[in-house]
Amino acid sequence: MSVYNLRISLEPQLLKVPGVTGVGNLDDRIRLYVEGTPDIFPTHINNVKLEVVKTGKIRPLALMNVPWFLPKKPMSTNRTGRVRPLIGGISIAHPKITAGTLGCAIKLGGIKYGLSNNHVLAAASSAQNPRASIGDPIYSPGPYDGGTEADTVGTLYWYKPFDEKGVNVIDAALFKPATQDLLSEEILDIGLINGIGVAAEGGNVQKSGRCFTKETLILTNPNGPKTIDELNIGNSVYTLNESTGKLETAKIKNILNQGLRDVYCVKTRNRTVEVTSNHPFLVVVNRKKPLTRANDWTLEWRELDKIKIGDSIVSLHHIEGEESQNNKIKKNFARLLGFFVGDGSVRYKRSSGGRIDLFCSNLKEAEYYKNIIEETFEDTLHIFRCERCGHDFRGKSGNTCSKCGHHHTTIIGKIKRKATIKRRDNHFIVYYYSSEVAKTLQKLIPGKKLDKHVPKVVWGWPTSLRESFLEGFCDADGHRYKHHSSGKSRVYSFCSPNERLIKESRELFITCGIRVTNLYSRIKEGYTKRKIWEFKSYPDTRSKKSNRKVFVKGKTIIKSGISKLDLPETLQLEPVVAIKYTGKKQTFDIEVDDSHNFIGNGILLHNTTGVTVSDVLDVNATVKVDYGIFGLTLSGQIITNYMADGGDSGSSLLDMDRNLVGLLFAGSSYVTVHNNIAPIIQAISGAVPGAPGAPATPATTPYPFILPPIVGSLIGGFIR
Repeated sequence: MSVYNLRISLEPQLLKVPGVTGVGNLDDRIRLYVEGTPDIFPTHINNVKLEVVKTGKIRPLALMNVPWFLPKKPMSTNRTGRVRPLIGGISIAHPKITAGTLGCAIKLGGIKYGLSNNHVLAAASSAQNPRASIGDPIYSPGPYDGGTEADTVGTLYWYKPFDEKGVNVIDAALFKPATQDLLSEEILDIGLINGIGVAAEGGNVQKSGRCFTKETLILTNPNGPKTIDELNIGNSVYTLNESTGKLETAKIKNILNQGLRDVYCVKTRNRTVEVTSNHPFLVVVNRKKPLTRANDWTLEWRELDKIKIGDSIVSLHHIEGEESQNNKIKKNFARLLGFFVGDGSVRYKRSSGGRIDLFCSNLKEAEYYKNIIEETFEDTLHIFRCERCGHDFRGKSGNTCSKCGHHHTTIIGKIKRKATIKRRDNHFIVYYYSSEVAKTLQKLIPGKKLDKHVPKVVWGWPTSLRESFLEGFCDADGHRYKHHSSGKSRVYSFCSPNERLIKESRELFITCGIRVTNLYSRIKEGYTKRKIWEFKSYPDTRSKKSNRKVFVKGKTIIKSGISKLDLPETLQLEPVVAIKYTGKKQTFDIEVDDSHNFIGNGILLHNTTGVTVSDVLDVNATVKVDYGIFGLTLSGQIITNYMADGGDSGSSLLDMDRNLVGLLFAGSSYVTVHNNIAPIIQAISGAVPGAPGAPATPATTPYPFILPPIVGSLIGGFIR
């Protein structure tokens, strides 16, 4: 018995097993999709290998007034706003649900209709329970995105009813636009569909971004670098205004989860970022004309797969801070704050007051920071005298005598609060008792040692104060020495188990225009093994590199005239020294208003096209989908790695040649599920007047359906 026939015979029993969400097969194995832990399932069935894939619970991805459908973050306004004419990829829905997506326009007998899901346009209508009627209004945007009766764009024209008791194949419906010119034949960020295709197992498919990994630090203003989890729509990021040639700020318009993608590590001498192969960088290219000797260097956005080692890309040199803040903050406080982040702690209780501890490596350092504390915090104590016993005592408020408990006291003077130094083993601790100062530092730098990060306020300081902060951080967590080559230039070396803190401090050096090395990690041996992160900085090296000579793999590349390239003072050029494939990772992207670029890990990156690409896992899977109001089993489905969020139901699925291969309708945090386009075409052909005829597909033919007799007519006028 073939693997496919074995799978078909076992499928009814496998789908009844608790936790199983779907069944598929490859040439040599049966694939079992499960909601929970894959380890509890066997490795073989009837001597055939069983591959178990975790999917989580699979649900439709329209927003159907169920809490778990709601997106984690707002989506782009150009997808959820009022877009006219209608275009594939925008928000649409029946009034009874909240929001889905318009897949594309199709033509039947010369008339255009809009394609999406049954549960988007017909409110999940089934044969047993029709929840919508032909002629019902369709809103764009959907009600969840602000659509009302005034946003009616057409009426429900056709849908394939679900069978709540049997096996289904498609989740599809059509609406007829109010006017023909109201519906565009394009898909947002993709353009026109070329034709009809078939999804290939292991191939790539796309829907209506370019992307980077979760660990990338995006430089925001004024709160410094943030990972994608910490960003929100409306945050301001640094961006290059290509019209003015200046580094400015712009707001984030959209945040996109781009799913599991092949990722490449791009490394320069001082920067590293992980991106997909189609993510663009601003690259120096030579437009030298034939038969001329002079080079003609210019800047051009190029995708990674068109960049080679030795090419120079644009990166951040420094950020100009607000010098006006110099009058408000002293350098001593900035340095103290840097030391506190590295080797300080604060304790505060309302009942017993507050205390600051600084852990210093030697007495000289302890005395230095003791003086800074006393100069920075001009905290005073009153001297009180008891009117009954004459006892003198100190305090902030002296209503009660500390000796006899009498309430009548008189202020006879005041003194400045002092810090104290105590030795403990081989280090010295500076203590400073002050509730006000303790509360201030606790608010600025919350968390314990491994949870600390560079305070948000520091990123808005002028360069001189940021450098003072870093000097203090180096006192606490760094090591200074002279460079071996000259014996004059300084080198600061840092290492810490706090990954976030070490990454942020490195980014802070970059914003000051100070050269740093790339970040490295290693396992530190000791009482307990732990991972530490380290880098070096060169505070005496601030000038930009000319990039005239680039050394790559022992070779020297001469780029005459490149130094004449007009770049803003805040940006610089760095040669790419390595491009390495690092595997599949979860990827993300952001859209930035107007300028469409941002700073990620110190490198200028272009933002998304709004196109999400993913890998095909299966083209003929049977899956169980929880619609909330009922559960359905659907056969012959395409399964891809995660590529969609709530509200994406109805999106067109295309291959990389822009051929329509499926219709997205369901998914989870691990996978996304799509109808094959072939049975949708067959259902429309058999039920909708004006559709070209389609031959019946034999029941024994496995998916994907092969439809050569009608493909020509479809490309000619059915789907464009």
